[in-house]
Amino acid sequence: MSSRGISRAELERRRQEQIRKEQERKRQDQVRVNTQEMCAEIEAIIFDIASTNSAGHIRMEMEEVTKSREEAISLLKSDVDAAEQKASQSKSLVNALNELAESRKQEKQMELDRVKLELEATLMQIRKFQDTSSDSLACSEAELLASKLLDANDRIARGIRTGIESEITVVKTEMEQIKVASSERSVAEECRKHIVKSLRGSMQELGFIVGNPKIIHEAGQVVLEGQMANGRLAQFRVSVDGEMEFDLEGYVGRECSNHLDAVLEEMRDRYGVNCTPPQHNWKNPDRISKGSKDFPTGGSSKQMGGGA
Repeated sequence: MSSRGISRAELERRRQEQIRKEQERKRQDQVRVNTQEMCAEIEAIIFDIASTNSAGHIRMEMEEVTKSREEAISLLKSDVDAAEQKASQSKSLVNALNELAESRKQEKQMELDRVKLELEATLMQIRKFQDTSSDSLACSEAELLASKLLDANDRIARGIRTGIESEITVVKTEMEQIKVASSERSVAEECRKHIVKSLRGSMQELGFIVGNPKIIHEAGQVVLEGQMANGRLAQFRVSVDGEMEFDLEGYVGRECSNHLDAVLEEMRDRYGVNCTPPQHNWKNPDRISKGSKDFPTGGSSKQMGGGA
């Protein structure tokens, strides 16, 4: 009779083991189903994000989630619990991707806005310079820089930022160079105006009837012409750097040299314009009387400095 009791106990242990195995199988099946569902959800979310403009902001994270999902699927055959854990981690990350993408999108937009504001401020400075400057060369050069900024602004409108900040920096540097060059030209022109004014006044003091200054654009010179009652003529060409070319006619011998010295002395004493000693190129035209010698033309006297 006792053997029957032992046999029932052994049968019970086998049945319990079978039940445990069956329950574990069902649990693993359920875990497998849950994991597969999570992987499917992850795939759907990734697909949705990829179809929007947000994907570019989280490309690395999307690649990481995709790789993690594939690892979870491969673990289903060997370790469903590890597969479920991997899938769960992937789902947590993928659920945060939309918020992360939006955050980065806003950051990028803020950066684009900052660059655009800098561009617009630089363009405004160029336009202000053009509105207030009378330097046509500088304004033309500034317009080329403005065109570069307008082109960059079009790229910003398309969401392109690459290289634009460096372009703005280059434009700023070049604009400063244009301003400096324009200022130097302006100072040089003001100095030339003073030289021309002093030259005209000096010629009039010495008896010349002097016409209004004429600008020879192609030569970059201002021309003054004067005539005395006795027919003597004098022409001066003043360059922007202060160099003066002179042409004197109607003088006997080298009287013109003395007359030129008188003009330069008057410029120095009355107007504060100092000139270097003139260099003469002597000529002997046919219309000078037979007893006349030579008189100068085409020489130059470089203005060295002066004040009002």
